[in-house]
Amino acid sequence: MKTRTLALLFSILLITSCSKNSETPQAPASPDIILDGLQTEACLEKGLDSEIEAMTWNLERFPRKGRPTVTEVSKMMTYMDMDLIAIQEIKSTRDFEDLVASLPEHKGVYGWNQYIRLGFIYDSRDLEMIGRPSEIFVDNPREFPRSPLVATFRHLKLDITFTAINIHLKCCDNVPRRADAMKMLKEYLDTNYAGKNLVVLGDFNQHLKNNRDNTNMYFPFMDEITYDVTTLDVISNPDDWSYPSGKWKSHLDQIIVSNEFVTTNRQTKTLAIDVCDENYLTEISDHRPVFVRITK
Repeated sequence: MKTRTLALLFSILLITSCSKNSETPQAPASPDIILDGLQTEACLEKGLDSEIEAMTWNLERFPRKGRPTVTEVSKMMTYMDMDLIAIQEIKSTRDFEDLVASLPEHKGVYGWNQYIRLGFIYDSRDLEMIGRPSEIFVDNPREFPRSPLVATFRHLKLDITFTAINIHLKCCDNVPRRADAMKMLKEYLDTNYAGKNLVVLGDFNQHLKNNRDNTNMYFPFMDEITYDVTTLDVISNPDDWSYPSGKWKSHLDQIIVSNEFVTTNRQTKTLAIDVCDENYLTEISDHRPVFVRITK
């Protein structure tokens, strides 16, 4: 399958003296994060030095409400201090660049595909990008209207190299298109990443179910030998679903890891920020962020 090396690669690095806390997360020394008068930090998590944290976050045509959205997302990302965040729905590349520039010692890249782009934000104190990012399935717009964004990283402190693939599949009633995309993705990964550390994360636009048969589009990744769908850990409780809006409430945002990258100490969580901020769903995104912690 063809890949496209990105013509647009933006890396922003801000040097500061701060470092991650390798102990139990503590409350920040800075003032509380307040969105519209509500304390939001109670719904967030902080990253740790001893683990790899990979998050997926659909930011719904970022920035949803312009500069105020950029400011509030920056506050939340700074507080959480995750190693890697896969972003979906970047509408404004300039605002994305400004977001990355506002984050201490972080870098950002986004894809060539201009249809609400995909991007990565990563902490350069913990991760270094190996080579340049690329896009795959660029000749398959039916299955992948937004070409998946691929980047390889090395965790500097844990000395672990892994590849991250950012996914955003077609929405709505296009189930056959998504099912075909998952089959193609599985074949591609088996061919090109067998035995490698791999995390696939993003907005798959279909509710995750645990039935292990061909009626489930996630079934190719449920063999429990090669891959693990870590977000199966959160689907039993509807309060943990990543798309909390109205009658469409479901869990659309998934994280899949290769079994080379799985330990018994992994942890997957959905961050229900809207519980702390009643305006989150209208001012930030209709999706909640989801992340996995992976321990060496």
